[in-house]
Amino acid sequence: MLATVNYAVNSQNNFTTNYRYTITADGKLNVHYSILPNVTVPSVPIVGMQMESIPTLKNLHWLGLGPFDSYPNKRSAPILGIWGGSATGEETSGNKAIRWVEQSGTIGGVHVSTLGYLEHHVSSPQKILLFSGVLGRPEKRP
Repeated sequence: MLATVNYAVNSQNNFTTNYRYTITADGKLNVHYSILPNVTVPSVPIVGMQMESIPTLKNLHWLGLGPFDSYPNKRSAPILGIWGGSATGEETSGNKAIRWVEQSGTIGGVHVSTLGYLEHHVSSPQKILLFSGVLGRPEKRP
């Protein structure tokens, strides 16, 4: 299945995302997307997907950088490994560079493979945000 979505911030800043969904014989859903930016801002917008699970998937684990936050331009503190814990625990909160992420519970789980970033907050334990690999992250200026 193919889908194209046009996102408009304003008349000078917009981008088109092309999504391709495939389902394999073993039930895996593969999502591939490409982003075509048309922006006048000094940095490319961070784009990704949001996934929300059912409340019984109470655990969150990932292969990537942790336990501290990591960004494309800030990777010195985190260590590559398998990290995780309770989706409501502080150890899973923040921004992580990942290769895969998994939400699980007594009924099973959901496993997502991606080379990008995970954003998770304990205030919304069932929600994870997945961002594509980006060249840089805009920083707040004092």
